[in-house]
Amino acid sequence: MAGMTFFTGNCSGQIVRASFYMLNAHEKAKSCRTEAMHVTLPVGECAKTYGAWMIFACAPDGSILLRYWEKPKVLPPPTPSLLQCDRSITALNSSSGADASQGAAAKVHEVQGTGLVPRDAILNVAYSADASLVDIVSFEVSLADGDAGTVHPPFIHFTTLLGSTVEIPGVEVGVQYLVHARAHLRGHTEGDPATWSNLTGESLTCTAILRSAASEAVHDVMPQLVAARARTRWLEVYRQNTNGDLPDFLDAHNSADLFGQFSTYSAMMVEKPHPITRYCVELLDVTLPGVMTTSAAGQPMQSHFADYGSCIGGDCICMVLPDRMIARQPMEQISEACPRITPLGMCSGCSQRSLEATWNYTGITVVPLPFRMSVVENALPMKYPPPYSSPIRGHWFSHPAAGRCPPGVAVGDGGCTWQRAPLSHSLYADELIRLGVNATFKHGGRAFSVDETVSLQNAEVGRKAFEALRLPPCGTGARS
Repeated sequence: MAGMTFFTGNCSGQIVRASFYMLNAHEKAKSCRTEAMHVTLPVGECAKTYGAWMIFACAPDGSILLRYWEKPKVLPPPTPSLLQCDRSITALNSSSGADASQGAAAKVHEVQGTGLVPRDAILNVAYSADASLVDIVSFEVSLADGDAGTVHPPFIHFTTLLGSTVEIPGVEVGVQYLVHARAHLRGHTEGDPATWSNLTGESLTCTAILRSAASEAVHDVMPQLVAARARTRWLEVYRQNTNGDLPDFLDAHNSADLFGQFSTYSAMMVEKPHPITRYCVELLDVTLPGVMTTSAAGQPMQSHFADYGSCIGGDCICMVLPDRMIARQPMEQISEACPRITPLGMCSGCSQRSLEATWNYTGITVVPLPFRMSVVENALPMKYPPPYSSPIRGHWFSHPAAGRCPPGVAVGDGGCTWQRAPLSHSLYADELIRLGVNATFKHGGRAFSVDETVSLQNAEVGRKAFEALRLPPCGTGARS
C-alpha cells in the first residue's frame, strides 16, 4: 500500500491483528517476508490511512475488510507538444562534453560550475497544449549528452502559465539541455499526480542562449510570479517524491528545511531515481497567535506559521500521533490533541481555531534528533518523551491546498497565503546515496530510529550536493 508499506493479518471479533512490512526496510517487504511491525487495530473507526479515509471491518471468515472513501477520479489532460527551440541567436561553445561515466549529480555540478555567465541564459521553447483542459505546463530539463546510452534525469523544473512559448531560466550559456514537458489539468491542485499528463515521449535538445535586453525588461529570475501587494517573505523547502521519478509539488503535502529533510527520511531512501526537490515558497507575512507546534515545549506562542498539519491523501489534517511523538511534544499536549490513542494515530482534539489556521496557512513543526518514530497502542511509552539534542535544527512544514494562490494570482489577493516559485531543482535518491547518504535506520517491533551520527552525515551530504548547484537564494530577482 502507498508504495512503501504492505500488510497482512486477520480479524477476530472487533479486533484486526495486522503485520506491516516496510518496503524501505527491505525489498522482501513486497512479499511480506521480512521483519514485521505487529499492531492491533480497532474496527469501525474512521482513519486517514494511505491516502484515503477508511474503516477496518471483519468478515465472517476472519478476513479483513476495508471500506474507504476516495476523492472523485479525474482524467489527466493530453500530453503537450514540444515544437522547437529558438536558434535565432548563435550559442557559445558548449561545455557539456564532460566524461559521460560521471553520475548525473556530479555532471550537473561540473557543468554548472564552469564559470559561464551564471543564470543569465534561457532556453526558449515553443510548445502547444489543449487550452480547454490545461492551465500550467511543467518543463523538465536535464543535461544533454552526446554519448549513446547516457541518460541524465531532469534537475531543473520550470512551470509556466499556458502560452505558446516559454523562457526557461536557471541554465548556463552555451550548454545543451534536453527538454521534456507535462501538462496540468485546469482547476485541480498540483499535488494530485492524477491531474498531470504523461511526460512527452520525445525531447527537444536546446542550447542555452543569452537573454535579450527586451526579454530582461519583462522577465526576472522567477518569471510569472505576480508582484505581491501584501507584505511577503520567502521560505526554502525540500520534498522527496517516494512514489515517482518527477517532483510532486507542494499542494496538500509536507516538506522540510534542508536539515529537516536530510537528517530524517534520507536514512530511509531506496536506491531509485526518486527526486528530492528544492522549492522556493513565497508566504504571506502574518503573525498568528496561540501556535503550539513551533517547539518541543508545547507552549502557545505567536508565530509566522500555523500549527503543523499532517498531509495525507490531499488533506492536511490535525497533526497525527506519530508526528507529535517525532516532535517530542509533551504528554499533556498529546493527551489534549489525541484523547484516544490507537495504532491508527488519528488525533481529534485540535481546536477549530487551530484547524482553520492549518487549513489556510503554511504550518511548522520541529524535528529533534535523534530521529525516532513509533506506533503505540492505548498509551504513550512510560519513558516518553525520549531525550533529544539541543538546539533543534530541523523543521517540517505543511502546505494546505486551500491557502495556495491560484496560478497567476499574487500572494495575499483573494485571501490566498502562499505560492510556489516556478523554478525548482532536484537531485535524486540513488545519486545521493552514491555521494555518501547513509541509507540505514533501525527497525525493531513498532519503533524506527536513525542514529544521530547518520543524520548529521546525511545532512552534510545534502548540504554539499545542493550547494554545488550554486542556486540563488529564494526570492532573488522576484518582484517585491
